[in-house]
Amino acid sequence: MSNVENVCSQVLRSVVPKMCRLAADPPAGVKLLLWDNDITDVVALIDGPADTPYAGGVFRVRLALGREFPAAPPRAYFLTKIFHPNVSAAGEVCVNTLKRDWRPELGLAHPLLAVRCLLIAPNADSALNAEAAALLRDRYDDYFARAKLYTDIHARPDHAHSAHAHKQVYTAVLRLTPSYTAVLRLTPSYTALHRRTPPYTALHRRTPPYTALHRNRFQFALALRTWYQAINLKNRIELQMSMGVDEHLGVHAARLPPYLI
Repeated sequence: MSNVENVCSQVLRSVVPKMCRLAADPPAGVKLLLWDNDITDVVALIDGPADTPYAGGVFRVRLALGREFPAAPPRAYFLTKIFHPNVSAAGEVCVNTLKRDWRPELGLAHPLLAVRCLLIAPNADSALNAEAAALLRDRYDDYFARAKLYTDIHARPDHAHSAHAHKQVYTAVLRLTPSYTAVLRLTPSYTALHRRTPPYTALHRRTPPYTALHRNRFQFALALRTWYQAINLKNRIELQMSMGVDEHLGVHAARLPPYLI
């Protein structure tokens, strides 16, 4: 579902400029990507921190703005499969982590940094993945190896960047393109263009209506048929005169049109 439907218009007006600034100047290790059809649908590419099992990987994370935003932090989801105690099998990030130290004025950079901090220091006490939490507490080497395996398979940088290449292009274009409002002001309004064009009613009046054209066509066809019948009648009279049959000539002659006699 689009986030635009979940965010009130007042919050949306304040979020959009912040999204553009965040995309132009993101935190270290984070690259913000914006959908071209929903600027509030935030997807970030987070680099795996060094000296962790996630090093060398690029993880796609989505932030979903809810109706309570900015009073409540956005929810975060890993779109890249990851083995982490605080990330569920469906990719949902632990809510307690995002709520910690949250304030409305912090903006969306804070939850992205909080997610990256989870990659550095996972918390087994608020686990959404029980297996990962157990390995983290009891067998760290096994946890490290499993998480590293997931990173090598699912978080390869070429996968992350190729999946969202169009987003990077959109972000760059967003910085170079003037705002929609500015473009709208430079374009003649539809009303102005419409006034320059003769209205349909005026054009219609200059053209004979369909009824008049139809009437003229019918009258022409009727006259043509009458003339054709008169020609046939004249030919019959001439034929009878040549054969010496003249008892009905007066009757036939009276039926001829004046222009054929």
